[in-house]
Amino acid sequence: MIETSTSWEDSGFDCKYCGGEVFKRTDRETGRPARSCFQCKQCGCQWTLDGDLLREGNGPAWEAAKKAGQTAVSSDQSFWQKNMLWLIVGFIGLLVLLRFFPVLLRLAVPVLIVAGLGWLIYRFIERQTR
Repeated sequence: MIETSTSWEDSGFDCKYCGGEVFKRTDRETGRPARSCFQCKQCGCQWTLDGDLLREGNGPAWEAAKKAGQTAVSSDQSFWQKNMLWLIVGFIGLLVLLRFFPVLLRLAVPVLIVAGLGWLIYRFIERQTR
């Protein structure tokens, strides 16, 4: 039998959109790791523990913030904003390798593939244990 439970803890934060109380919500389901997020009691907005917006809220305060452009950027935009520097550095490094060290590029590709797979496995395990 699958049992579910939700616990709420006061986070000490107030919602930046409606001013309501923000709680840390932890959902537990039998056989799965616990999942946590922050949720506003008044408008229902949800954020990850890192502060990224998970779910939009509702109500007049949320609508006013949305019209004023105060709501968080979409997850696609925030990914590019957070990683733009690394993408540029990687592209420049690739161009330098191609221009000056083409033999090293042939050696670096397998290392980069293994490193990328390792990172993906790490992220998968990290998400499963939340």
